This record gives sequence, structure tokens and C-alpha cells, in this order.
Amino acid sequence: MLRSRILATAVVLAPTVALAAPSSQVQSLRRRIAALQFDHALGLSKQQAQAPLPLIEEARAKVGVNQSQRAVSEPVRAAALSRAVADLQATGTISDSRAEAIQSAREGSRSSLGPDLRSVWSEAKQICTADQLNALRSTRLGVGQGVVTGGRSGRMGPRRFAGRTMGVRTLLSDEFLSLVKARAS
Repeated sequence: MLRSRILATAVVLAPTVALAAPSSQVQSLRRRIAALQFDHALGLSKQQAQAPLPLIEEARAKVGVNQSQRAVSEPVRAAALSRAVADLQATGTISDSRAEAIQSAREGSRSSLGPDLRSVWSEAKQICTADQLNALRSTRLGVGQGVVTGGRSGRMGPRRFAGRTMGVRTLLSDEFLSLVKARAS
């Protein structure tokens, strides 16, 4: 068990230069693509576009509060991980107390938004017709491996519609909100 904990921590703490996060411009373009795909798949009517606006705004406010809480706990997580690095450099292992501190810091930063976001996703789906939901299920959000082009629709396979997380993330994005507001007016 201690070996697996050490291995897991080493993987987490390993340099990730090759896995550097995409630039903010690339991230912005990816969000825009997903929002446009989401919007085109739904094809919301003006009335349908008006219905989710309060829901989206409320959920976005909750996400903002949660992000603020996570930012406050970041120094605690960083301190726990820094002490783990020091342990590894000094002794080659992470003490049980350090591992518990890392776990505690991780749990302190975990999101309590799960039920709220599931509720948002459920309410958003109720606004849609069966045809719109089927269009969503056959839409792949974003670009990359397995993207279907040429106007054809593809299936997601084992993860229906890019998973709930990608759908909620897109639903709550600035990019999708601006598209819905445009449709609603």
C-alpha cells in the first residue's frame, strides 16, 4: 500500500513539461467550438433559449463561489505537496502523516457542486425535445481524435455525449451563454 502511495505521489509530482496545458487562446477556441457544436445540435427555439437562462446564471454563480473556495484552499494543498516532495527527496518515501495531510487537503478542496450540477443538467434536458436530445447524444464535442466531419454524426461509444461533465461545462460556459442569449433575444 505504501509503495502504491509513493508511486501515485511520484506520478503526481513528476515534471509535466510534455503535458503542458494548452495556451489560453487554444482553450478559448476549444470552448467556442464545443459551444457552437452544442448550440447547433440543440437548435433551440427562441422560447427554449429563454427557459434555461436563469438556470444557467444560477449555476454559474454557484460555480464561481466554489472556485473561490478552491482558490482559498490552494495554499494548503501546495504546502502539503511541498512537504511530500521534501520527504521524498530526504528519505525516498512519504510518511503516513504527510499522505494523510495530502488527502485532507484534497478533500478540503473537493467540489460540493455535484448534486447542483446534476440538477442543472437534468433541468436543461427537460427543456429539449426527444429529437434534440438524440442530436446531442450523437454529437461529439470538441475536436481531436475520432471527430466526425463532413456533416455526419457519430456516436460517442461508451461515454454518451462526451460525458455529463463536458456537457455541463459547455452548458455553463461564457461561449454557450452568449449563443443562448442571442437566440433568446
